Amino acid sequence: MKETIKHSALKSRTEELIAKIQGIETRIGEEISGGPAAAETNRLVAASLCKIAAPILENLQQTVEFITVETTETNEERLSIDPEVIDATVSMFGVAAESVLPFALESAAITLPIAENLIATAIEKLDEADKLTEENPKSE
Repeated sequence: MKETIKHSALKSRTEELIAKIQGIETRIGEEISGGPAAAETNRLVAASLCKIAAPILENLQQTVEFITVETTETNEERLSIDPEVIDATVSMFGVAAESVLPFALESAAITLPIAENLIATAIEKLDEADKLTEENPKSE
């Protein structure tokens, strides 16, 4: 089984990535065009990567919202998931109720790095676009 992620880390990393997408969208703005064709290509790729990452982050954000954390008397975290989510998943897939929380956590542990990679690559592409535009501000 893939190692799961702590709820607090999932929440903070998801929020951080959503903020990064917003920052990328601000950098791109309404203007993808400008500078040499290679710069425009990099901006298009960055925008596309953000569009791919956005639904992954929406799913992660929903996972965070459905999971609650309780601290036990021994300061251990006890996680639980919204009973309606459990019922819907059990009804839809016929799985055992106790499989829903591990499924949510394991899925998050797999998809979070994918979103992180997409966004990191988008930022790299924007940085390359800025450098290319700085070196040759006129369109080719």
